[in-house]
Amino acid sequence: MQQLAETLAEDGILIEHGALSTGATLFPLFPMLASGALTPVIDRVFALDPIVDPHHYLESNPQFGRIVVAV
Repeated sequence: MQQLAETLAEDGILIEHGALSTGATLFPLFPMLASGALTPVIDRVFALDPIVDPHHYLESNPQFGRIVVAV
C-alpha cells in the first residue's frame, strides 16, 4: 500500500478492489520507463471518440504491441 501511495499523482485518486497481494509488483519498472531504459511497444493510438474504433481493431486482432486510447 505504501508503494501505491508513493506513486500516486498529486491529487490523484486510488481505487482499490479486492485484497492487495504481498507479492512483487511492477512498480520497480516505473523508474526504468521514465528514464527510457524500457520502451513499451505501442501498435496504434486511437482518439477517445469514437471509442468503438479501438474495440473493432482489437477484435480483428492485427495488433503487435499495445493499443492506446488518448483521453
